[in-house]
Amino acid sequence: DAVIHTAFPQHGRAWAEAVEVERQFFSHLLQRRSDFKMPVIVSNGSIFLGDSGSQRLSEAAAIDDAHPAAPRALSTQRIQDLERGIEIRLASFVYGHGASVFLPILLEYARTHRRSLLVEGHEQTRTSALHVDAAARAYLAILDRPDARGVFHVASDEDPTTLEIARAVARAAGSGCSVTAVSLEEAQEELDPFTAMFLTTNNRLDASAIQSLGWSHRGFSSLVEDVAEGSYVTTVGKG
Repeated sequence: DAVIHTAFPQHGRAWAEAVEVERQFFSHLLQRRSDFKMPVIVSNGSIFLGDSGSQRLSEAAAIDDAHPAAPRALSTQRIQDLERGIEIRLASFVYGHGASVFLPILLEYARTHRRSLLVEGHEQTRTSALHVDAAARAYLAILDRPDARGVFHVASDEDPTTLEIARAVARAAGSGCSVTAVSLEEAQEELDPFTAMFLTTNNRLDASAIQSLGWSHRGFSSLVEDVAEGSYVTTVGKG
C-alpha cells in the first residue's frame, strides 16, 4: 500500500555517511518515480528548523541552512517531488516502552554517575514530545487519506522543559541521583555534542495539520510521567 522509510541511525559518528546513503536511496526513488504511485513516506526530526523560542513551529517554517542537521533535511525534502511524497517530522523526544534516542543516553549516565544532567541557563528550554505508539497512529492516519501530501509535524501538546525531563530521569534512576546543571562544554563531553544540542534548543511543534486528519495523542502517558513512573523505571533504556 505504501513505502514507509524510517531506517536512519539518528545518532552516532557515522551520521554524515548515513545522510549520503539516504540521499542515494532518495535519488533512486526519484529516478523510478513512475513505479511509485503509492504514498512514499519519509521520517525526520525537526531540530534543523532552529530554536522555536516561545512559539510552535508549523510545517511552513524554513529550514536553517546553517544548522548541522540541515543536510539531511534538504535530502528528505526531495521526496516531496514524488506524486504522493510525504515527510513526517516527529517531535525531538519520541518516547515509550523504555526506549528512545536521547532518553536512554540521559538515563544511562544518571544511573552510572548518580547525576541527571541539564545545561546551565537552559533549564526552561522546552521540547515537543511524542509517544512512539501515537507516532505509529500518525502514519496510519496519513495512509487513510489519499489526498495527504507534503509535510506533517507530529507531536503531543506536552512541551516539557529540560528541567522537568532531568527531574524525571533522576526519579527513574533511583535514590541518590540528583539533578545537576553543567556547562555546555561539560554536557558535550559527558553526553555527546548532539544530545547537548537538543538540551539547549527549544523545539516546539505545531501539530494542527496532522490533527486535522483525525489524529490525536489522547490516551497516552506524557513523557515526564512515563520516564518518572512508567516504562523507564523498570526497563533499562534500549537504543
